[in-house]
Amino acid sequence: TKALGSGILRIGGTDQKQYTYDMNSQDACISCACGKDGIMTKSYWESILNFCKEINRTLVFGLATEDDEAMSNATALLNASENEKNANVIKAYTFGNEQSSDPIEQGMKIKALKENFPYLKIWAPDTGIGPIHDYTEPLLIGDENSLDHIVYFTNYTHHNQHLLDGATFHTYDFRAYAINGTDRDTLYWPPDDKNFSRFYCVPYLTIWDRILDRLEALVPHDLPLYLSETDSINHGGLHNVTDTFANSLWLAFRLGRASRRQRLGLMARQTLVGYQYALLQNQSSLTWFPTVDYFTTRLFRNLLDTAFAAIDINSTDSSKLSAFGFCLSADIVLLLISHDETETIDVSLDDFLLLDTLEK
Repeated sequence: TKALGSGILRIGGTDQKQYTYDMNSQDACISCACGKDGIMTKSYWESILNFCKEINRTLVFGLATEDDEAMSNATALLNASENEKNANVIKAYTFGNEQSSDPIEQGMKIKALKENFPYLKIWAPDTGIGPIHDYTEPLLIGDENSLDHIVYFTNYTHHNQHLLDGATFHTYDFRAYAINGTDRDTLYWPPDDKNFSRFYCVPYLTIWDRILDRLEALVPHDLPLYLSETDSINHGGLHNVTDTFANSLWLAFRLGRASRRQRLGLMARQTLVGYQYALLQNQSSLTWFPTVDYFTTRLFRNLLDTAFAAIDINSTDSSKLSAFGFCLSADIVLLLISHDETETIDVSLDDFLLLDTLEK
């Protein structure tokens, strides 16, 4: 993890709703298993903060906020955390996970916390937008459910913009069944389902851009947008896809597209550990090994550091080849991605308007 460099570590997601916090206990943490309760003890919370300091990352932590008991627990956690010692460790808290509750009620809860903790940074609502369900029309934005989530996200951010320090959302391009797989299961190669070609298909992969277009147009302009959770396939990923080179093609393409977005302040790839889409997989509690996306992420960080901006470069056939140029102080990094798994593409720099584009 240290080798990935500085940045942000987000701890949150589905199971944050199942956690209670006991800031009076020095016992070991009682771990939760997806959908089951867990207890965050003071000693475990302190170990998380120390871990972030050791790997030189700031923390975005997901608070459980579902009811009065959860809010009381959240207040106890903040009492133990919001002090000068942790000022450079905790970047923000996400308020709930994939919220769907009344934005007015949520705003009242955030206001109450901020009155007690004036320097508290809150990112919300962590709305899940997608994955895209309707694969019959790749040029449209998903299904009605996705559109409803965009409307909710817009209403939430407009009502609470004076209370929020960032507007957070989640997107995934696919469910496992859309490419003939099963959540957290294995897809055996070569895939015998024609739908797997969608994984490389630019019209499907760029539906995400049209979602971003809408969010940028609808969300208050003084609120930064943070993509606080994303990957190609949701619900734990798919073995032989999200832990292989196939996913690194997706990741490189998404990094290139995300880097073009000036309002997008963060893209958090799901996940560091856990399930079939982790950067680090574990054979046992003591044996861990990196997946291909780990090395892709590390390569990006080594070449481009923490913040970078990309521009599209014209190519002769954008349905088969995507090209991005990254401008550094004295160098140019060129990223080429093939979207055709059946054909070899010969590339010459003469195929691109590289120098002219970058000079402009």
